[in-house]
Amino acid sequence: MDECLKRFMEDLKGHGFAASTCEVYVKSMKRFLKEVGKNPEDVSITDAKQYQLRLIDRQLDPQTINLMAATIRFFFIKSMKRDWPNNFIPNMKRKRKIPKVLSQSEVVALINAAENLRSRTIFMAMYAGGLRCFEACAIKISAIDSKRMIFTVLAQVAQSGW
Repeated sequence: MDECLKRFMEDLKGHGFAASTCEVYVKSMKRFLKEVGKNPEDVSITDAKQYQLRLIDRQLDPQTINLMAATIRFFFIKSMKRDWPNNFIPNMKRKRKIPKVLSQSEVVALINAAENLRSRTIFMAMYAGGLRCFEACAIKISAIDSKRMIFTVLAQVAQSGW
């Protein structure tokens, strides 16, 4: 089994996964194999599907279950070279969370809580432009057009995933 997990780690790295992702995948695969109680060579599609159902029964977050599904798919299809369909374990629908929207009085309180004019201006710009923190931090003076009262947020900044 250790040889399979070593190959799994090498395959993950070879596909460009981050070191932290590799660790999570290997840990997840160890957990799966321990719970199934079989060697990787003996695991069937049915074992993988039953494991996913047990995770659902435990009421784990869909994101956690999808991580396990991705781990199992990668391990058996890429590392073990099994001729299994890519969707032998389907991903669950993720719950969409409604963002918390501040009331007008909460926004005013937040802006008024700023200690100085600079911070207050940043909060006001963030609120007016719907900016995230990193986007507000990346605004350059050259991006501000004070005559037209607009500022430009660069598209490259928005790609960071936050």
